[in-house]
Amino acid sequence: MVSVLKKNRELARSLLSKKSAIAHGLVESICLYPRWKIVVESADIDTFVKNNLVVFVDYLSKAFEEGNENYLALYAGEKLKLRHDKNIDPKVLKDIFAAELVMSRNVFCSNVADVISAPALDVLAVTLTNLEKTLIPQATKSLSVLWVADCIYLDIQAFLLQKMADMQITLDVTLVTTKNSVARRHEIQKLASEKSFDVVFYSPLSYEFNPDFAQFQSASSILKGKFNKQKAIESAIQDVSTTFACIVDNVECDVFVHNTSNLVRSENSLKDRAKLLMTSRARKLSRDALNAHIAMLIEQSNQAAFGSVRLIDEMQFVEKIGEWQASQYFHKSSLQHPAKLGSLLADLYADIIFVEARLKPIKVIVADLDNTLWNGTIGEGEVVHYHDRQDILRVLREKGILLAINSKNDVRNIHWRGATLNESDFVSQQINWDPKPQNMLHIQKDLNLNFRNFLFLDDRVEEREMVRMSIPDILSLDAESEDMWRRLALWANIVKNSGELDRTQMYKQRTEREKLSSIEVDADALMAQLDLEVRVYEAQQAELPRVTELINRTSQFNCCDSRVSFREIRDRSQDSSWKIYVADAKDRFGEMGIVSVLVARTANGIVDIEAFVLSCRVFGYGMETAVLKRLADDHKELPIRGRIVETPVNDPCRSVFREHGFTDEGGNVWLLKPKSEITLKPWLRMA
Repeated sequence: MVSVLKKNRELARSLLSKKSAIAHGLVESICLYPRWKIVVESADIDTFVKNNLVVFVDYLSKAFEEGNENYLALYAGEKLKLRHDKNIDPKVLKDIFAAELVMSRNVFCSNVADVISAPALDVLAVTLTNLEKTLIPQATKSLSVLWVADCIYLDIQAFLLQKMADMQITLDVTLVTTKNSVARRHEIQKLASEKSFDVVFYSPLSYEFNPDFAQFQSASSILKGKFNKQKAIESAIQDVSTTFACIVDNVECDVFVHNTSNLVRSENSLKDRAKLLMTSRARKLSRDALNAHIAMLIEQSNQAAFGSVRLIDEMQFVEKIGEWQASQYFHKSSLQHPAKLGSLLADLYADIIFVEARLKPIKVIVADLDNTLWNGTIGEGEVVHYHDRQDILRVLREKGILLAINSKNDVRNIHWRGATLNESDFVSQQINWDPKPQNMLHIQKDLNLNFRNFLFLDDRVEEREMVRMSIPDILSLDAESEDMWRRLALWANIVKNSGELDRTQMYKQRTEREKLSSIEVDADALMAQLDLEVRVYEAQQAELPRVTELINRTSQFNCCDSRVSFREIRDRSQDSSWKIYVADAKDRFGEMGIVSVLVARTANGIVDIEAFVLSCRVFGYGMETAVLKRLADDHKELPIRGRIVETPVNDPCRSVFREHGFTDEGGNVWLLKPKSEITLKPWLRMA
């Protein structure tokens, strides 16, 4: 331990002694970037080095001197800031970045090689090499992020890097940083029209992003009454409201919005303490007003937005360590001024990113039992239920996520006395002594879902590894990990209700239908026993998110290989030339929910079917006939045109137009003549 401290202090001293030489040596590596080469060629080198490159030496020396890895994170964050260039192809930029990192490592090591010991030099080289691995991770998942914020995004992103590497996730970040509110909204609209985002982060009041709001941090402005506080609050509210509306109206993903802690960043001086006290009352006044308004915006938006909008509550982090500690700079220079708030927020950001990248695709959670849903082995006596864990799974189940069991146990020993969950919460139960990968195959057969939509929770590493090796598409997580349960809880909070009926019950009803259909009797008589009823109607506004989801998630019966945005569906619902039909169904076993969508447009005397999808759970029931009948009945005087866009998986829908009286026009285009009659299947009735 003493030798490690000795080497680190030796390194810190050596780096500081060579600060100027190292910083100037980094100029050559920076010039690998075309935009920085242009800047350097026209700049005063000493000023450029002081503003942009000295900080790398400062961060490394502080990391070794204090043993504080936060400074390594900040070093990495500055590297990311330097590489940012929207005008270079991402693949080319990646290669430049890799070369620049190697060059800068060589600059550090070569400059101190003659003043430090070989072991200390090795520590420096290894530290920088590890940072390179963090900065260029071997990721298996990339997340497209729109980040609307002041430079707080740099603080947060710096502290995210190692967490991202551990999760094997990279971020494709698009930044909107302009303080001009009009320009900001135009930029958001343009970006949203050109690119699809997975998640949006919006920090409306961080640092000096809103000039009116930033006035509340100025002691002289407050004491001398240089501005009208109420007008400043109203102006900030207007700015936040319009930018917020622009985001939720133009993106179709989850949005995370900061409220404000309204910190006054400080250098731990008496002057800063005085400033903190003098501005405290005014900052609280403005903070309370803006935070209440942001909470209201989020609540209202979640009633209509396609994705969910969630709050990032800065105050909960500040209150943990106190405003004074949270406001401290890690480092302050003219261009670099990261504060502790960024490091506090990074853990939450990591959780959000994991949820968006890894958990959002999940449709079924397969859980072990012993030491996963309860503490202990149920076959050996009483167990203590993990009510907190079970409650998280219960919420997810209520929002449409399916639950299943894969447990090595004697089924006769299993009971749910005193539990939060119960047997009826699970759509499939594999409780036996078979290998768990084999049980996964049975669950997959029961549910007819892709393994990439499976999450497996188990406390035993060998069981998780066996499943991972046998079925690598399944996401397997440690049931004893607090981080994992915290992220599941966040997912349960973020995810919207699927908009369907109880999906667990629907899958159980499907099993009962399949049992009935396995009976060898006349097909029409069998279908009549199901007592099938379908209702076809024009979609209501509240159903449009479900309409969008069903079109985009249906592959097998998707005639046009259609993919649409929520905004497109919403706009079409308000245009009289478009019709959006949905069909919901029920039978003797219960409600099936919305099972089909057809979108059609009337123009130039013809009706064009632009999208037609049918859920696989009602194949063979004749629901598609009912939908086409409603379309034909509503447009008796007009021809109707449909088309088939063939894909590798949509064979089930390729004959649908032929089977309903459409004539082949060639090129997979089909036409139904005016006044054509479409007849329902004999076992199906329309409500």
